[in-house]
Amino acid sequence: MTKKTIGILIKTAIVLLGIAGFICCVLMPRILDYILPGFSPITHNMWLYSLYVCAAPCFAALFPAWKIAGNVQNNKSFCKENAVHSRVLGTLMAINTALVLVTDTLLFVLGRSFLALFISFSLIIAIFLAVSICAFALSSLLDNAAVLQDQSDYTI
Repeated sequence: MTKKTIGILIKTAIVLLGIAGFICCVLMPRILDYILPGFSPITHNMWLYSLYVCAAPCFAALFPAWKIAGNVQNNKSFCKENAVHSRVLGTLMAINTALVLVTDTLLFVLGRSFLALFISFSLIIAIFLAVSICAFALSSLLDNAAVLQDQSDYTI
């Protein structure tokens, strides 16, 4: 598989993730009606706003991911720019991890959630944390690979 094909596939995945995230955000009021039956409209609004706030870093992460895909497509996989974009991705996912943790805990403490939902969100928090750690690790590896690539380019 060529790097151009890989870049196109990554960009396709990014577009699909963006569309799916947008659809989830649009349908979130209905989803909350199903997840939180019998809760007051205030509780629904609190959940809705917290989920929208938590979605913001996810949507923001699509931009550096797109830039990484563009670099891969242009045969610049191992460059400092991709390392920086990976670090930005890691930072955004770390911010998202903290936001989900804080909002989930706050809603639970305020009595606007229940234990099963609180526990379910721990899985989401673990996933975001894992993605953040992987992005930081990839950034470090890309830094090392960029140095090796520069050395290789200057070797006769």
